Amino acid sequence: MRGRKRCVTSKMSLPDWSHIGKNQVIAYLHVTGRRYAVSIDGQRIVEDSRDPECDAARALLAPNITSMVKLLDANTGMHRSTVNIEKAAQLRTYDDSLKPVPILD
Repeated sequence: MRGRKRCVTSKMSLPDWSHIGKNQVIAYLHVTGRRYAVSIDGQRIVEDSRDPECDAARALLAPNITSMVKLLDANTGMHRSTVNIEKAAQLRTYDDSLKPVPILD
């Protein structure tokens, strides 16, 4: 994987989010160049991500938060997406466009 960066999920211990409702978590989506970061309550939980929804879901699933996450744009506050944490944590992005095309005889 030369030249490709991997998403960095915050290794810091996540804060006590017991005040977060069981129905929905509010997170903010930050654009960092061509990639994204996600923060909750001012703390970044995902940085340098090409797929911020799934990476945020995996970061939130670690401390057993299993509801929905609502992603808002950090600059405008506009709604961007709503994601089911348990379902999105199992997904990943995959790009096979760089795979060589087989030559058939």
